[in-house]
Amino acid sequence: MDATTPQCWIPPLAETVVALAEGQARGDSLPWPQLLRSDPSLGWFFFTHHHDLNIDRSLFHLKQGIDISLFLDTVLDPALAGFADWSKNSAQKAYRQSQYLGTLSEHIAEQLRMDVQMAHCLGQLTQLGALIYSQQEKKIHHEDGNVLTRKLVRRATCPHWLRELLLRLDLPVDVTKGHETERWALLLQTAIGLASKTPQLQNLGKAACQKLTLSWELEQEFALQAFQHATPSSSTMSSDAAKMLIRTLRMVKHQPAATLSFTVKQLELEVEDLHSRLARVQQLDGDRLREQKLTAVAELAAGAGHEINNPLAVISGQAQYLLKGEEDLNRAKALERIIGQTMRIHTLLRDLMLYARPPEPVYKSIAIHKWIKPLIQSMQEHAIGRGVKLELKPIPAKNSMVCDISLASMAVKCLVYNAIEAAPSGGWVRVTTQVQHGRCQVQVEDNGPGVPAPLQDNIFDPFYSGRNAGRGVGLGLSKVWRIAQLHGGEIKLINHPGKPTCFLFEIPMKPVRGIHKQQKRSA
Repeated sequence: MDATTPQCWIPPLAETVVALAEGQARGDSLPWPQLLRSDPSLGWFFFTHHHDLNIDRSLFHLKQGIDISLFLDTVLDPALAGFADWSKNSAQKAYRQSQYLGTLSEHIAEQLRMDVQMAHCLGQLTQLGALIYSQQEKKIHHEDGNVLTRKLVRRATCPHWLRELLLRLDLPVDVTKGHETERWALLLQTAIGLASKTPQLQNLGKAACQKLTLSWELEQEFALQAFQHATPSSSTMSSDAAKMLIRTLRMVKHQPAATLSFTVKQLELEVEDLHSRLARVQQLDGDRLREQKLTAVAELAAGAGHEINNPLAVISGQAQYLLKGEEDLNRAKALERIIGQTMRIHTLLRDLMLYARPPEPVYKSIAIHKWIKPLIQSMQEHAIGRGVKLELKPIPAKNSMVCDISLASMAVKCLVYNAIEAAPSGGWVRVTTQVQHGRCQVQVEDNGPGVPAPLQDNIFDPFYSGRNAGRGVGLGLSKVWRIAQLHGGEIKLINHPGKPTCFLFEIPMKPVRGIHKQQKRSA
């Protein structure tokens, strides 16, 4: 090959090299159809490195036998190193024409039920000479694309059938031989005739189209549409970036396998560590945000409770004063309603203050069965009135605990009351008490509709009412949560589809040292 003739190599797009290198490293399957369509270098490489490739063998299935390392090694050849830039002025026309002919060939192959990917690659390579010359910046004098292609393909190492195809693009095809190569030649001649303005090539295309029993007029209509969408690739890469990519590939290629394996393992460990840290940070952020929200609500509740209680006491006192001397029955009933509503607001504010500014627990020792049994019995009347069976499971008789009996009783009452309200008429509520791991656990179950999934994350927030599930008026569960927190315990919702709704209230059998100071700081 003389000095004025470039090497038979189409430089690849940088994106193609990166995709192949990453796919090989991860063992992923590669998007061959997209890569073959956008990058003519891949089709030419496959043909020149698989000399036993038959004309009727699919390029798509060929991927199983492709040696990606060989392609990357070729890219790293110092004489060939570099990447294609089809957006520069000297290369736009060649790339556009190549893509145009690839699209036309693919369309014709689809109608003839031939391999469309093979057709696209062959259509691209009809412009082999222009593609190579334009990227290697060789001066083109008066030679057209076909002449350039013939000049290069005679020197290239490629399958015999491909050389014959590219050498006879502008010569009549002898279809009497009946070879598959002849059919492909007719296909390419049709595509070239549609894309050409030269009468000779157009006449060859019409003749080839007729032999393939296709409509020349319909193909012309498609050719017009395809030409409007044939645009050059805008992929560009600076010389510094290209050198860096080549250098990186060479480093990976020459790195010892043992070292590379060690590096991959270290990176995997680091990724897993970062993943677990991220999960912990997200959990902590969520807890911190919830704590800040509850603290803000508590501060608002404390201030609002104090300001509301004073005028409320005046309203209630004046209503009671008027009621004593009221003789009109209707007015007396109205005053009683006022007093009743003020008491309701007072109770709400009291519960709110319990949440916002809880008192310091007064710890006393008590046997668990002496605490729970009377508590449940006191709620039997309410359960009977609702038509609900309230059942208390046997309680361990010998276990005692130290807690604020008043607050703990309030928490359990809230849970049992909510369960009775949630259970349907004729339903049931079951209370089970047990001691595990130094904690007293009170489990309240019911056969009500349960708590819908969207509500479950907020049911312990103040003023968040789960009325759709029959749960509380907005402060009951938040009160339980605060009491459990004061004791160093917790409240959980166990709600599985198709199973009874269960709330688990648990507090330590003995006071947790310093827990109240922590709770006061958080409040």
